[in-house]
Amino acid sequence: MTTIITRRQIGLSALVTLAAPVILRHSADAAEFNYKFATNQPLGHPSNARAQEAIDRVRDQSGGRLAMQLFPNNQLGGDTDMLSQLRAGAIQFFPTSGLIVQTIVPVAGANGVGFAFKDYKEVWAAMDGDFGTYLRAQMAPAGLYVFPKIWDNGFRQMTSGKKPINSPDDLRGFKIRVPVMPIEVSLFESYGAAPTGINIKEAYSALQTGLVDGQENPLSIIYNWKFFEVQKYCAMTNHMWDGFWVVSNRRAWERLPKDLQEIVSRNFDAAADVQRADIRKLNEGIICRLRAGGAAGTPRAPVRLMLRRTLVALPALVLPFLIRAAVVYRRFDPARIYPMLVGTAALSGAIMLIIGMATAMAWALTQSGFSTTLVDLMIHIPGGRVGFMAVSIVVFTVLGSLLEGIPAIVLLGPLLFPAARAIGIHDVQYAMVSVLSMGLGLFAPPFGIGFYFSSAIGGASPDAAMRRIWPYLGALLVAVIVVAAVPWISIGFL
Repeated sequence: MTTIITRRQIGLSALVTLAAPVILRHSADAAEFNYKFATNQPLGHPSNARAQEAIDRVRDQSGGRLAMQLFPNNQLGGDTDMLSQLRAGAIQFFPTSGLIVQTIVPVAGANGVGFAFKDYKEVWAAMDGDFGTYLRAQMAPAGLYVFPKIWDNGFRQMTSGKKPINSPDDLRGFKIRVPVMPIEVSLFESYGAAPTGINIKEAYSALQTGLVDGQENPLSIIYNWKFFEVQKYCAMTNHMWDGFWVVSNRRAWERLPKDLQEIVSRNFDAAADVQRADIRKLNEGIICRLRAGGAAGTPRAPVRLMLRRTLVALPALVLPFLIRAAVVYRRFDPARIYPMLVGTAALSGAIMLIIGMATAMAWALTQSGFSTTLVDLMIHIPGGRVGFMAVSIVVFTVLGSLLEGIPAIVLLGPLLFPAARAIGIHDVQYAMVSVLSMGLGLFAPPFGIGFYFSSAIGGASPDAAMRRIWPYLGALLVAVIVVAAVPWISIGFL
């Protein structure tokens, strides 16, 4: 059956798309106070789960008078950016480390002095006692209201991709990623290391590309940001403990009536108690997984099992060679082997050169902060999921054309997938849209490097092939739009 789409239908669709953000915001606008709660943790981190629970309880207990929206995973910017937005009033709540606040209140980072705490008993005695009260009082003149109970971030550990870290001597000349915090930089410089301040959203790419040799973070951060995928060794150093003060813009806090302040304080402090237990349990579980299966936390398969499965797969591996021997190589002229090897080597070299240049370009974009800026812009595109998906198609098409698939995914995958998940787009659907969009860009002339690969491999003239590629690209574009518009196609059978 043929479906005819009229101009009126297109206009109505556009009107619905433009009106979607207004409709989605209607329930929030009905509240007396609408506040933003921003975090720097990935979506699956316990801090976000407990924050969302507290936000929901505040909404229910206030009778809907106070509505807060959670923005996880640095969606509103890096740590220093969000702290600036908080002080300006653009963000109302932000769980942040005293090591971040020390840029405006130097003493706020005192808990980050190296090896200041031996264990959690000492941590909570200090932070829930006079020491914590003193730090909170020092942050007040900066326009901040700090809630009494600090949330746990954990003791920090070091990871390395090249060598184990067993003693201070192993840190000499070691390029380590650290947050943009003076106290951490000075700590590692004192051991002869080469600390490099890199935003957490760029850390994975920096480790993967070898820009730095290792990094340091609490185990929960190492696990949730999947640093174990690009790091081989983990040293349990406990060199620093850090936590998250839930900080509010003082003017925004004082605008709330006393009854709402009491509701918020009660629920945030209750969430802190549960979150502390979550982090302790999470870290213990991560340690067990790492010890059982290496850095990736996955048990290694026994050699006998790997051999048995190889034997099972062997017929499928041998079959293509048997077919080629029976159909192709039976009439093959051995004199053609040498020219074919030369042509194959030249073509492989050209392909590797292009991929290497694309990877270098991706690395340069990462270091320039382009990827972070781009994702921040995409998150704030009007239209909610529809607008985000439409822009994602364009971005992956362009990057697939210029960078080839793997560098494009390495550059934006760790940033865009959590953002898509946060606004309700399923990972599988977003992955299918991303891959199809990159395929569209990969084979789209005049920049699509896949188009020129295919022409070279097939021995066809790019000028002649260019006239025939457009129907294929048109069909692929339709497929991308359909998969993006109909989630059931990608996730209906999951």
